[in-house]
Order: sequence, then C-alpha cells, then structure tokens
Amino acid sequence: MSTTLVSSLVQVRNCDSVDNNICEYFNKWIVNARFFPIITMLEDIRIKVIVRIQEKRCKADRWKGAICPNISKKLNMYIK
Repeated sequence: MSTTLVSSLVQVRNCDSVDNNICEYFNKWIVNARFFPIITMLEDIRIKVIVRIQEKRCKADRWKGAICPNISKKLNMYIK
C-alpha cells in the first residue's frame, strides 16, 4: 500500500472514532429524557441544548481575542 492510502485510511478511522464518541456522549447526556413521553423528551433535550449553548456563549464572551484561548496557546507554542 502506498503511504498516501494508508494515511487517508488512518484519518478516516479517527473521524469515525470522533463521531462515535460524540454520539455516545449525546446518548449519555439525554439518558434521563429518554424515559419520558416523546413531547416531554424533546422538550427536555431542547432545554438542555439551549442551556449548553448559552453557557458556551457566556464563556466565549470572556475571550480577549477572536481565537479560543486554548488554541491560541497551542499556536504560540508552535510559533516559538
């Protein structure tokens, strides 16, 4: 196999792993809502998503620059 093919296969596997982890996290996050009737379940999930978005928005409002502080630190490490 060529190295290009092997490296592309490795990247695909990593993406699948990330997707799977996101799905598992979401399913764990909504596990209590899954026992409710459908309308109540969807409302509970909607409220959780809205609260999470608002928390992330408030956290992002405290950033001093346009780039996330963690990414900014990593970029500064690579620049040095």
